[in-house]
Amino acid sequence: MFYAFNWLRQPQSQIAAWLRVVNWLRRTELMVFLPLSSATFEPSLVQRRLTKEDLVLLETLVYKASGGTEFGGYTTGYSRTDLTGLCYFRLEETRLEASLAGLIIGKDMVVASTNPLQSAVLQHALVALLNEVPELERIYLPFLEVSDKDCATLRLNELVPDSQAGWWRVLYAEQPAFEGVDQPPTWLELTAQVPSEAVGLVTELFTHYGYRQGVVIERPVMIELGMEDEEGAIDLTAPVTLRTHIRFDNWAEATIGKIREVLFYLNHLHPCEELKVTAKDEEEWNEVWKDFKARRVGQHFIIKSPNESYTPNSADLVINLSTSMWTFGSNHATTTLMLQFLENYLNPAKHLRVLDLGTGSGILAIASARLGITDILALDASSPAVTIAQNNVKFNNLEDKIVVAAGSLTISKEIAAGRGFYTFSEEEQQPPAILAEKLPFDVILANLLASRLITMSETFATSLRPGGLLISSGIIEPKAAEVTAALEKAGFALQERREIKGWVAFVHRKNR
Repeated sequence: MFYAFNWLRQPQSQIAAWLRVVNWLRRTELMVFLPLSSATFEPSLVQRRLTKEDLVLLETLVYKASGGTEFGGYTTGYSRTDLTGLCYFRLEETRLEASLAGLIIGKDMVVASTNPLQSAVLQHALVALLNEVPELERIYLPFLEVSDKDCATLRLNELVPDSQAGWWRVLYAEQPAFEGVDQPPTWLELTAQVPSEAVGLVTELFTHYGYRQGVVIERPVMIELGMEDEEGAIDLTAPVTLRTHIRFDNWAEATIGKIREVLFYLNHLHPCEELKVTAKDEEEWNEVWKDFKARRVGQHFIIKSPNESYTPNSADLVINLSTSMWTFGSNHATTTLMLQFLENYLNPAKHLRVLDLGTGSGILAIASARLGITDILALDASSPAVTIAQNNVKFNNLEDKIVVAAGSLTISKEIAAGRGFYTFSEEEQQPPAILAEKLPFDVILANLLASRLITMSETFATSLRPGGLLISSGIIEPKAAEVTAALEKAGFALQERREIKGWVAFVHRKNR
């Protein structure tokens, strides 16, 4: 994870982040590259201990980055306190050019001969920089040697060598000339149909190569019980369709070749259909992403992408979701019901600690934070969803209020009889260590399938304080009575029920 200093809006979070960074920088040895410090200039990463002059320089850089005039931040491992690197860019006044001004990497991540351009710390920082400053035209990376592998790595971020040594040009709207083609398409849509077991791997593959890491995941719907005209439950056993887009340029063929090579080897483990490539012009590409424009849900929530401009009114609560994050249910009727209930029931004075179980995009956790909740745990057994939710929390500058972790509230091996629903492995469902610190919760948010709500009803009761709220959805209408009966048996009292297009949501209170 990469945390930019200017994403930390509150003074206390900036101070806490800087203290973490300073403590980490005082480690015995780090891999250091500081081109702006004349006393310690190095043409490549050097393993050494930082000097007092280095720390003074870095404090100045961090101060400027915190103010948003320049850009920098730190990377972490599993937790926010597990620092792995620091990266800083100097921005030209027009913000059309940026220069790498500092790169420091934990020595346990690399060896002395590792090329800085292959560093995960630098790569994460570049992605964040390009998202933060979309007007950038060039980036200066002052390293003496650049290999073909370096060029290929940076090309994934749409950076290509410029005519000046050390400079890399950002390819946003540039299109090369194609012989014999009067009007070439702007985009190529890549489509793969894969089994459920391979969704995580292929999502990561498409996120790696796709434009701005955008991925669309289309899970098939299982129509049941005479609901042919309504949205059915998601069939988690059927093949899943994934889509991403790349620009139609001189590197498109090589990119497609790399994706096909990975799918070829993956096919030996999980049979996948051959990659489908379809040309799209700008209008067609915009049509694909039209549903990801800013929209209002409930009375106050505005859902939009991080790069989309929107001027909120004083009562709006803005939730930023990147395009790849919309694929985990945030555009569904069940999520709308949950957001409506959050507006009506969450009270920061009474509900200090909230659990978002099966967080997906993280939208419910973020909505809770926007309503004033400051201690939120978001869990998901899907590793791609965890990564997506973590990034989404970062886009909303809520790292100090929301912790995203892999796992579940309890382990459940059951599969609903006769339904064949896929469930996550026991390993993926393991409750994370942080769960014990958070129990009991004041509110649990559970936008899950009816079968999961039923099997976890007793667990919900033991995980909530007396009088705590369970807000649930993901329930098709014919299953609503079953869910209600299970929750009542577990000691819950129904407070409210709502329904949209055959989907039902509940608010229950745990009896004292």
